[in-house]
Amino acid sequence: MADPYARLLTLARLERELVVAGDWAALAEVGAEQAELRDSLPDRPPSSARPLLEESARLGAGTARLIEAQLEDVREELVGLRRGRTALAGYAGPAAQVAGLDWQG
Repeated sequence: MADPYARLLTLARLERELVVAGDWAALAEVGAEQAELRDSLPDRPPSSARPLLEESARLGAGTARLIEAQLEDVREELVGLRRGRTALAGYAGPAAQVAGLDWQG
């Protein structure tokens, strides 16, 4: 396998691109690969891996902030939909009575 620390950095970059694109299915696949790769690494990385790990961590933190911002946008949109539904309900008037079937013979 190529340098696993370089691969982690590549995956961190890809992760960010997928979040920006909103490709959540592909993001899940990348996350699975990242987890598998992390599990295969030694407890103490070599000192040569430090710059790659620092850059990966920086990108990961930025991606997390991006996801948090997107979640906040979705939350605000859902709140707006709830308010709209409540407002529209006032215009609906009373519920209409629907005739049912008589099951008696």
